[in-house]
Amino acid sequence: MKTLVVSILCLASVALADDFKTIDGKEDKNVKVKRVEPDGIVLSTNYGISKVYFTELPKEVQERFHYDPAKAAAYSTQQNQNLEAWRKQQAQAQVQAQPQEAQATAAAVEPMAKKARTAKERA
Repeated sequence: MKTLVVSILCLASVALADDFKTIDGKEDKNVKVKRVEPDGIVLSTNYGISKVYFTELPKEVQERFHYDPAKAAAYSTQQNQNLEAWRKQQAQAQVQAQPQEAQATAAAVEPMAKKARTAKERA
């Protein structure tokens, strides 16, 4: 039952428009909370989507969204590890693609070079 109440409250807060003010004074008005993550909230505004970290928000907002610094740190670490793994995978894919691109370029250039040699020999 308690889980149901918490879920309903979270969904209600996601659906309604809110105003948020960071601890450094930046204010976002009439924003919708799209997603709550362990380290912050993703907001939808008239000018786009952004993420505000709980460390940038007042204690009341942190409490409202059940901010836990330990969970946030673990989540951020995991996200950074995932990002680094993705970057390595992209770099590796790019290195593997380079020989294939070189072969494709050589295959495309060779017939043109052969035509040029043949034309030169005929002349």
